[in-house]
Amino acid sequence: MNCLWSSPTSWPYSDALLPYPGKSFRCDREWTQLVQVLEASSEEMAAVDRVARIITSTLDIDQVYQRFAEEVNTLIDFRQSTLNTIDEMQDTVTISYLNGQISDLFQQGAVYHLEGTYAGYVAKTQVTLIVSDLSQETRFWMAPYNVQDGLGSVIVVPMVSQNKLIGTLLLWSERLNAYGSREKIILERLASQIAPAVENARLFQDVEQLALALESIGDAVMLVDSHGNFRFVNNIFEETFGYTAGEVLGRPVGMISFAGPEVETYGGYEPVETFLEG
Repeated sequence: MNCLWSSPTSWPYSDALLPYPGKSFRCDREWTQLVQVLEASSEEMAAVDRVARIITSTLDIDQVYQRFAEEVNTLIDFRQSTLNTIDEMQDTVTISYLNGQISDLFQQGAVYHLEGTYAGYVAKTQVTLIVSDLSQETRFWMAPYNVQDGLGSVIVVPMVSQNKLIGTLLLWSERLNAYGSREKIILERLASQIAPAVENARLFQDVEQLALALESIGDAVMLVDSHGNFRFVNNIFEETFGYTAGEVLGRPVGMISFAGPEVETYGGYEPVETFLEG
């Protein structure tokens, strides 16, 4: 088909998307096809953003992960999915959330050394991994177990928050060659949006666990962030200094005097300060 080119008229997208920037199609069929492709892509990316908000809207990912996985499944076919968190200091990967049929070897909360895992490969390369035929894969010790479970292929996408790899998003399929560039684009966009929320949820869980431990300590305990504001006080702190958690949380630590008659009046407790990165 012969095509004529002219200045853009009703082109709704960036000129950078034109085959010849600064000029537009006059070929009706090709124009229609290109618009349809771009509109479909735009709608699909909008759907990805809606799915991401399921995770980014909460600190309790356990409560929403199943719905998140179901919505991802409307965009990409898979049999099972996991969201793993990585601790590079400990050289481990943890299955934090999962959906779908999975063997006894791969359960939520399971922890593995990074070496020889899909997550370990992604941690080293910082790029998405696609294994099109798990039966031919020899780099990863878990591949044969996946094959035994009837899985044919896997895609593993890095999740990065503040320039730090915090985990991976994995989808498995029974089919060979199930994942390609389309799935890679969708999942990388999804991973980039949910990574900060996953990291925040992990930190929130850590603080909750620490708070439970600190409640049992016999001393007054306060947690202060890097800006000098209260992040946590335990019951003994409230009893010692006469301030409730609601009165001090989020306020500067300088509002309270920890020396002098007040401390002696309340039994001479010594506060324990823990500084958190804020």
